Amino acid sequence: MSDASRRPIGIENDLPLPPNDLAMRVGGTFGEEFRERGKATKECLLRSLPEDFDWRGKRVLDFGCGAGRTLRHFAAEASETEFWGCDIDARSINWLKRSAGHLFKIFANTPEPKLAMPSNYFDLVYCISVFTHIPKNWSEWLEELRRIIAPDGTLLCTFHERTAYEFFLKKPFRSESVGMRTMWENRSWDQGGPFVFHSNRWIVENWGKLMPLDYIICDGMLRFQNTAVMHRPGIGDAQHKITAQLVRPFPLIEGKAGFVGDINYDPYAPKSWLTQHGIPFQEKAVIRGWFTSSEGPITDLDFYLDNVQVHADVSRLQRPDVQQRLPNMPYALDSGFQSVLDTRHVEIGVHRVTIWVHDGAGRKLQSEVSLFPSS
Repeated sequence: MSDASRRPIGIENDLPLPPNDLAMRVGGTFGEEFRERGKATKECLLRSLPEDFDWRGKRVLDFGCGAGRTLRHFAAEASETEFWGCDIDARSINWLKRSAGHLFKIFANTPEPKLAMPSNYFDLVYCISVFTHIPKNWSEWLEELRRIIAPDGTLLCTFHERTAYEFFLKKPFRSESVGMRTMWENRSWDQGGPFVFHSNRWIVENWGKLMPLDYIICDGMLRFQNTAVMHRPGIGDAQHKITAQLVRPFPLIEGKAGFVGDINYDPYAPKSWLTQHGIPFQEKAVIRGWFTSSEGPITDLDFYLDNVQVHADVSRLQRPDVQQRLPNMPYALDSGFQSVLDTRHVEIGVHRVTIWVHDGAGRKLQSEVSLFPSS
């Protein structure tokens, strides 16, 4: 848990929680879990913005706010920032107006891509798990959001990629074949509505044509959805290029039955994931974590830095916490490791470390983590 998430809630604590049925429409949580999930969502949003982003005097829209799961946590900032929220669910909007209308400007919008807002109005628009449920008129909605964003304003949109795809569909994610894929297109909103999955490549090639796409943050929303960070060019800016920097604040662990692990660090320690994500390094990079397999003990760890195999000094450690968490995995106690990489000759910039983990049955598991130079 980050320091920010341990701070007092303050004004937000005075707001009532929505009825369970309204809360469940936003991510399937209610009660205190609804509150905590919203607080974590805000934290992810903050880490997805530039370090110098200042809320004071801004106009901000929570597009698809539901019953205010995220918006409610900006109650303190609302004294200096003009916050808006909109959603197509009239019951959620009516409840939110009654409970938080004194803090935020709330309105209902139609399913059609048209908002009753002036052009060039908002400095920031964020959409948490909205385009994950828009299978058809997504381009019209992006164009409408671009219209209401002021020049040099920012748009944050989350989307389902590898993690969500493999969680819901129970099969490996292949970016070259997924592109944009819709599941359960005719399912009612009471059942969760349609689900849309995108590959990073598809997002760059399609969303990037409508607005400059600066970053894609892998698993940047609750370690489950990716976040696209876009901006509207300022007046007189040159034609933008369709490109994006891929940011991975969390380690990527290839999914494999009976073969699991993690790389341990605090992804919320940096000020912004856009400039600092992964494990900091100076002359050495220290990587800690654990891996365990049901088929046999871990035999080897192979390290690659930017696709080139490198030597690492590896110490094996016991992890009673992993054993307690995974009591049915016979080798969980001896799953821990600490590795030290010599990075004295590594150039300044973000680098990728890939770890291939081998178990006693000859299986391999791939993990990946970013390194960034610490100041």
